Amino acid sequence: MPSHLAFLERDFPDKETYTHPFIFEAVAPLDPKLVERAVGCVLEHHESLRICFPKDQGTYRVQVQERFERTPFTSVDLSALDPAAQKVAFQRLDAALHRKLDFANGPLLHVALVKFGPDRPDTLIVVVHHQLMDNSSWDVLMEDIQAAYTALAAGNQPQLEPPTSSFAAWARNLDRLARSPELDADAAYWTALAKRPVPHWPLDHEGGEDCMSTEESVVIGLDVEETAALRLAMRRAYGLSVNEALLAATLRGFTEWSGQSSVIVDMVARGRELGGDELDLSRAIGRFSMTSPRLLEVPEEGGARALLDSVAAQLEAVPRKGLGFGLLRYIGARPGAAEALAPLGKPHILLNNWGDFDNVVEESPVLGPPIEDAWPMPKLQRMHRLMIDCRVYSGALRVGFRFSRNLNERASIERLAGLVEATLRTLVRPEGR
Repeated sequence: MPSHLAFLERDFPDKETYTHPFIFEAVAPLDPKLVERAVGCVLEHHESLRICFPKDQGTYRVQVQERFERTPFTSVDLSALDPAAQKVAFQRLDAALHRKLDFANGPLLHVALVKFGPDRPDTLIVVVHHQLMDNSSWDVLMEDIQAAYTALAAGNQPQLEPPTSSFAAWARNLDRLARSPELDADAAYWTALAKRPVPHWPLDHEGGEDCMSTEESVVIGLDVEETAALRLAMRRAYGLSVNEALLAATLRGFTEWSGQSSVIVDMVARGRELGGDELDLSRAIGRFSMTSPRLLEVPEEGGARALLDSVAAQLEAVPRKGLGFGLLRYIGARPGAAEALAPLGKPHILLNNWGDFDNVVEESPVLGPPIEDAWPMPKLQRMHRLMIDCRVYSGALRVGFRFSRNLNERASIERLAGLVEATLRTLVRPEGR
């Protein structure tokens, strides 16, 4: 599928290590044996969690394993260590958990339970490969792990909600769509767009290694009242989301910062919309999300209203909210399409909206909300020069700008982030509305 193919196209070494770990503190002490059984129940329930990517004669394919020899679960007891030693041991789990993932044979998920003793809550670490599932799938995964654990703790057999339409059914729909004349208009739009000049990314340093160990972050945000006002203003005035408001702010900020007149941004879309009316994907787990570029021109003059009018018009012109791009670029049903769209294939900026982060784990007797300080693998190659993460915590918008210090000075990214934040604040109450 497009996300899988885009990832495999880059041919990264150590593919297993492209993961996203979430860390959760338990509400009460957890039984390791029951956690292991709960994880096993969820793996059996969702076949897409058993996906792996074997390579045959130089070509990767997607395969679903019937089962794994062992449940991907580890229990670690650090209660005998002092706090300083606990911290070191906890950090060492980083490489150990990533080594447990197997890109070719699976599993591409691993759960670890860490016990610190009576003075600190048990901690659950859930490591999932980027190609196994998307942001929206986290809700379903954690809901089901907790439901299975709660049932087992009560002495009952877990009765998880029946799965909805499968990832495989969605993939078949995409393949059909990619080969149909429905995408003719999409192909015309993207081919024309690919002929336009693409803005460059200004570097402060040339030739530095661009890996995760060099990554730093600048964070901006709005308070609860400002976030609510922004949402209301965007919805009422333009039918736009906070994500699209952030895109408009990024356009204004980047063009002022770089001295260019346009920006190209990879945007992450849910992708489930391509399932069609016949598929219910509300409780499906999989890598449905896909990225597609937005090449936007900044209006020559005017304030917040002119900016939003221009961005709204440019976004409205994008067919199928951009979801056709990946089908054309990666599935290869149209001769020459992949080559024609290649100039749009690797934007320097990624905009990823995680939504309301508090909802990854709703109020539960098992786990609290996720803790932020999950770690990446230090040697991973970064996929974009700038990764913008948009999240809402407790009703307040927070935006992180992740960059490599080998390529850009912190002061430079702070200036860019400040310009984006200033524009966001003007969008809370665009003039003339």
